[in-house]
Formats: sequence, C-alpha cells, structure tokens
Amino acid sequence: MSDIKLVDVSIRDGNQSIWGATGLNIAQTLQVAPIMDRIGLQAIDFTSSTHMGVCVRTHKQNPWTLIRGMRSAAPHTPLQFITTGFRFISWETSDPEFMRLAYRTLVVNGISRFALIDPMHDAQALLDGARMIRQEGGEVLAGLTPRKTCPEVVVKSSKFIKKSVNILGGELKLGDGERLAFRSICR
Repeated sequence: MSDIKLVDVSIRDGNQSIWGATGLNIAQTLQVAPIMDRIGLQAIDFTSSTHMGVCVRTHKQNPWTLIRGMRSAAPHTPLQFITTGFRFISWETSDPEFMRLAYRTLVVNGISRFALIDPMHDAQALLDGARMIRQEGGEVLAGLTPRKTCPEVVVKSSKFIKKSVNILGGELKLGDGERLAFRSICR
C-alpha cells in the first residue's frame, strides 16, 4: 500500500486566499506550529513574497522573524515557499542576482522547499529559477500550468527546452545530471 503524504496549505494559501493574507499574524501562526509539526506532514506550504509583504505592511511585523520562528516551532516539517521565479513582492521582474540573494536568505532562515511557477509560461525562466534555487540549497517543485491542452503545451515546451516531458508528471533534465521533479496539471 502506498503512503499518502499531505502538504498543509492553510497558513499560506488559506491566509492569502480567504483573508487577503491579513488574517494571521506571527503569534497566531507560531501558536499552531507545534501541532502542525506533530501531524507528520510532508511539508507546510508556508509563505510567499506577497505574504511577506503583507506581514510588513499590514501587521508591521518582520517576516524573517516569522520564518525563523516557524522553523524553530516546527523543526520536523519542511517549510515551503511559493514563488514565481524572478518576482519578489511585486509583479516586476527582479534582477537574477537579487533573486539569488532572496533564495539564499530564505534557505538560511528555514525555507527548504520552493514551489516554483511561472505565470508567463516562460519555460526557460522556470528552469533558470529552479537551477538557482537548487544552487542555493533549496528543493524545487515546479509547476507547468498549461494555457491550452496538455499535449500541445508539452510538445511546445519539449521543443523549446529540448527536453523530454511526461504529461502526467515526471522530471526535467537540467543538464549535468540534475533533475527537476514537476507535476503538470491538465484541465
């Protein structure tokens, strides 16, 4: 029988989607952290750069304190950061060296998993971001969300990045033996 591993999304997505990222402050988040750690989750989908910005603007709190506190309060559960690759807090594309520093700082402060998407469907940006995150010590989960039908997107993506892509999930080869696990959600 296969094990089922769950990723909790309530702190990041629930907070961001339901309450406009303004519902939970540091104290509330850290209060539930030990309980979440005992559940045995595969990961906690914990924060995003948007969520970090709201932490500062709305709660007047330090998001790095939140990340470090969560890491300390939930030491056995990986914390996940969702990112669009080369954007941080705004929708403007950031300089790659700035993003490298952001990823390095996130890893140092306790984020170990990165859910990477590219809303512009730029396969090269996805691969470049994934490579950068891995170089800084993070685990990468990349999402390819097609605009049209899966087979069409997979064929175009395969040709563009010159890789073999499995429609239902698999891995992209990044070169030098590196592999990037991904899941493509077909609609």
